[in-house]
Amino acid sequence: MAVTLIFWLTLGGFSVTFLGADFLDRLNVTRVKSPAYDELFADGVRAYGAEKWSEAVELLEKAIADYNHEMEVKLHCRLHCRDRYRASSARNVISDLELEYYRYTIYSHKCAQKCREKYLGKRTKVSAAVRSDFEIRVPYAYLQFAYYKVSLLGLFICFSFNLML
Repeated sequence: MAVTLIFWLTLGGFSVTFLGADFLDRLNVTRVKSPAYDELFADGVRAYGAEKWSEAVELLEKAIADYNHEMEVKLHCRLHCRDRYRASSARNVISDLELEYYRYTIYSHKCAQKCREKYLGKRTKVSAAVRSDFEIRVPYAYLQFAYYKVSLLGLFICFSFNLML
C-alpha cells in the first residue's frame, strides 16, 4: 500500500522528502531477465482455463512477483532520477518556471526510462486492461481458486491411494 502511494505521489511530481537513500537501499531492485508479467498472466489464465492447476499456480505466482518487482523498480527509478535532477538543478538556476517544468519533465522521463531498461530490459507496453486487472488484484482470485483445486487434487490422490491399500 505504501509503495503504491509513494509511486503515485512521485508520478505526480509531489515531493516525498521523507524517503532518503536508506529507503532506496532497502528496496530489492535487481536485474531480472524473465517474461513480463502480462505474458505470464496470459499463460497462467490459459493454464487455468485448461485446468492445469499446478502450472496455473506457478505462472500466476511468477506474474504477481514480476508485477511487484516492476513497481519497485519504477519507484526506485523515479526517486533516483528525482535526486539526480535536484543535484543537477542546484547549479542551474532558471528563473522561468515553465522552462524549468519542461526541463524536469524531459530529464525525469529519459532518466527513468534508462533506469527501467537497466533493471528490467526492453519490455513492451502492458495494456491498460492487464494493468487494471493487477491493480484491482484479479490474478489473486485466479490464484486462490487454483490453490483450492491443487489442494483438492492432492487430497483426491491421497484418498485414492488409501482406497487401493
